[in-house]
Amino acid sequence: MLAPTLALAASAATCPPPDPAACPPPDGVASRVVLLGDSGLGDTWPGGVPSPCGRDPVLALAGTCAAAVPERAVVVLGDASYGKRTVGAAVGAILGGRSAYGGLPRCPGGCEQVAATGVGRLEQRQWLDELDIARDAGVPVWIVPGNHDWARGQAGLRRADALTRAYAAVHDVDTRLLPAGELSCRADPRVDAEDVGEITVVAVDTAWALRCPAAHPALGEAVWARVAAAQARGQRVIVASHHPAVSHGTHGTSRRYRQDLRSRAYERFVADVFGPEAPAVDDARVLLAAGHDHHLEIAAPTPGVHGVVQVVSGAGTLPMAHPDAWGGCDPGDAALALSRGAGFVVVDLGADGRWSARLVDVATPGTCDTALDAARGACRTAPIPACPPRDFPPGREVR
Repeated sequence: MLAPTLALAASAATCPPPDPAACPPPDGVASRVVLLGDSGLGDTWPGGVPSPCGRDPVLALAGTCAAAVPERAVVVLGDASYGKRTVGAAVGAILGGRSAYGGLPRCPGGCEQVAATGVGRLEQRQWLDELDIARDAGVPVWIVPGNHDWARGQAGLRRADALTRAYAAVHDVDTRLLPAGELSCRADPRVDAEDVGEITVVAVDTAWALRCPAAHPALGEAVWARVAAAQARGQRVIVASHHPAVSHGTHGTSRRYRQDLRSRAYERFVADVFGPEAPAVDDARVLLAAGHDHHLEIAAPTPGVHGVVQVVSGAGTLPMAHPDAWGGCDPGDAALALSRGAGFVVVDLGADGRWSARLVDVATPGTCDTALDAARGACRTAPIPACPPRDFPPGREVR
């Protein structure tokens, strides 16, 4: 266990200033989507210690990369706010369990206007750090909810939705929770679609789905109907959610946590939502994107799952705050690109119709610039231990 002061000192070395040169060049890019996930610690790290980075350099650089292209958006793939209870009790324990949340100053710009939404003081700081990308970079910021965003239930998510709308009105920017609509399990499937130039983002609330297992088949049908409709217009599609279909991070290779991928219930969820029959869908023009696991990955095509690749981008905050906490492995040819550093993924659609994705690793630093038809195992930003031949044998269901 690391003492908070030692963790802070060690982490200070991983806070380089945002380097615009790390962004993919915009030349020939028709549409760009920056995929940023699990960035909800804000400027206060586990254990209550202030971030030595000030404003998170991952968030600042994400806005810079998006702003370089006229047709652009930043999509936050869930866990935009970890909240006081979760960070203090769960993650803060890693760094010694010290908490200083009671002494937090008032949150930064926009707080007066959004205070009436009822979102707590710490959560305001965390949400505003990401929403400020829209104000500072002039780009849309759309947030797909994750399990931590749902931690305060429907009422908490309604307050967060009110906060994003109030922020949009105050600063005249496009900040939203996607998908919109009702939150109960009896509601219509929570899926929505927005265009970013020639890319359509189909946003799927998988945190809602995991709370409402009876809704999985209907949600899967709705998702792939949206994908087929977008493709009929000539669009490429990113299916954006919080929970991944495939991952080789901590959640993807363990059974320690409630929302790990290695359970029969989760496998059924993946089959229902990401793998149903959809004959009208061209998988070569679909990219699955999710967060949840705190690393960056482009996983190779997976049998039984739609999409040309699966992007995991859940490295918004935690790898910088605690670089030794990640427990995943390198699957070799099962992943085109892999990084355990803090950062995000930039997906570009060129004017020539070619997809590409870059892992922008802010902490290490280093980048993987990968065409989506690249050779398997093509890019790693740092050595990562190999996965064992058989990750985990089938076992009892995690509940």
